[in-house]
Amino acid sequence: MQLPRYRLAPSRMNPRAMKSLNAISVLNLVRQHGRVSRASLAKLTKLSKPTVSDLVSFLLERNLLIETGEGESTTRGGKKPTFLEFHAAAGTVAAVDVSPERVRFALCDLSGNILREDDLLTDGQLNAASITALIRKGLKRTLRHKPGETQAIGIAVPGIVDCRRGVILETDSVFGWRNVTLGAELEAEFTVPVYLDNDVNLAALAELNAGWGRSRQDFVLIRWGNGIGAGIVIGGKLYHGAHWAAGEIGHMLLNIASQPQIPDPRGYLESVVGTDRVASRLEQRRSGKGRPRSASADSDVLSSLKALAREGDSRASSVLEDIVRHIASAIANLSAAYDPEVIVLLGQPFLALIDQVQRDAAKLVPWALEIHPSQIGDRASLQGAIIAALDTAYETISRSFHWDNSEYLTDHSQDHRTAEANG
Repeated sequence: MQLPRYRLAPSRMNPRAMKSLNAISVLNLVRQHGRVSRASLAKLTKLSKPTVSDLVSFLLERNLLIETGEGESTTRGGKKPTFLEFHAAAGTVAAVDVSPERVRFALCDLSGNILREDDLLTDGQLNAASITALIRKGLKRTLRHKPGETQAIGIAVPGIVDCRRGVILETDSVFGWRNVTLGAELEAEFTVPVYLDNDVNLAALAELNAGWGRSRQDFVLIRWGNGIGAGIVIGGKLYHGAHWAAGEIGHMLLNIASQPQIPDPRGYLESVVGTDRVASRLEQRRSGKGRPRSASADSDVLSSLKALAREGDSRASSVLEDIVRHIASAIANLSAAYDPEVIVLLGQPFLALIDQVQRDAAKLVPWALEIHPSQIGDRASLQGAIIAALDTAYETISRSFHWDNSEYLTDHSQDHRTAEANG
């Protein structure tokens, strides 16, 4: 992960602005290389040694770099080099991942190393006021253990999220929220920048940084549980869409003949494949025979359904085939729309059906599809929230350098939303 990058107009850049931008560059290089000397930084930046020394002093004063001992002299003798490292302990970031069952919390240093984790159960209280109160409680408990100043908070939430304003526009699948101003509320209480995004988008960000997306510019991550959604990465950047609704594939209509007069608020696809809906469908098909062991809304319902089908239950087999057909069609449609290099599948239901889904999806498009289960797993949204918090913190740090030529800079500070990061 890098500090925000800025495109310059060199012919109009004044010295203070240039110093600020060079300081950002030096800080990035130290973070990337881990342990470097001033002489190495001069070679890497192609700046003069006095200029680099001045920039290093600037960063040492701000506690962003630390000196970590001397190296060996060169064969020609001379002064031993002093090594520099990024001061990850200078501050912390917090991350939150909201799900129907629990809210997860993590506290990290400025290099993303996890210092503390916690979680609080929702106990089925999913209204906005209850979850917001739970987030506040968990953050207060987590931040009591901070070793340095908290720089930012990143939060993964379900639903359509206006990331720019920090507003949850709607969450139809489970929570039923509308226009929840969570970002502003938490910023006011904790007095730090808060970055809020959809949980599947942040899962895709984690996959981009540490999973199948590390060497890819275009990929789609699909997460499937009670709900279904996608995180879309185009040209190495998260794509949110004009209404922040990119990836809301639960609303895909894959059977026009069954289009209802009053649409399901969860969307056609989710009404068919959401694991709670799958359990209900199977129970209805087996009416008169009691509640089947697979008819639960938990994450392993597809595994149970598959087991019933193997035992010769024709109704279970029919439901299973219909679900696979819908998921494969959704993958084919996403492939046709975005032509991603890879499609990443996240969620317990996919683990039960990966072979069938891969096989059926491959039949629906005339080009090769690369489909893999996630390399991150169920921590993906939390990990993405950590990355988002770190990028928000680095943006805040860079702005603290007080350049005065901002009208000649083009801000690329949303690189965590575009996922231009390297870990």
